[in-house]
Amino acid sequence: MRDFVFIFFNIAFDSIHAWDKSIYTAFQTQWHSAWADVIFPILRNKLTWIPLYIVVAFYAFQKHKAHFLHFVLFSIGLVILSDFTCAQLLKPFFERIRPCANPDLSLHFRGLIHCSNGYSMPSCHAMNHAALACFWSLNVLKKYRWYLVIWACSIAFSQVYVGVHYPSDALVGLVLGTLCGYLGNLVFKKLANESLLESH
Repeated sequence: MRDFVFIFFNIAFDSIHAWDKSIYTAFQTQWHSAWADVIFPILRNKLTWIPLYIVVAFYAFQKHKAHFLHFVLFSIGLVILSDFTCAQLLKPFFERIRPCANPDLSLHFRGLIHCSNGYSMPSCHAMNHAALACFWSLNVLKKYRWYLVIWACSIAFSQVYVGVHYPSDALVGLVLGTLCGYLGNLVFKKLANESLLESH
């Protein structure tokens, strides 16, 4: 039974990796355009979204003054935890070489951004932003949740487009980030309720 499971996962991984390589190659050789070459490197840049973070913080302050500081600190802590889990635990565990550093694929890399020497699985950009998007959409930004979904997915997609991640890296990052944000929200609400009880 154990051998069967091992063989099954090997076959599944080989199939996913083959799909990843074909999608990566298509984006680097065919599925690209001049406007996308400008837009997607900007979307994945962390500095791009500083104005958004300021707007979200201001909105949270206006709508939820009682828990504003907790919300901001929890958002920061969530990203730190997500990034640590991704970069320090998961990437060293999977040890998957980035497609832009893979000798079989690097020839196709167009160099829109620098290719990092780090591992590829999962995408920390995707995981961190999905964690924030999920946490925010379950709290102060409930009516903007679909915008947050599009936001997180566009950042994940940009990682694939510029060639530093495989599609499955981005997908796994989105799923794990969403889970991280969901669990973080449960903890946040528990702490918020306890705080309200203590204040009364």
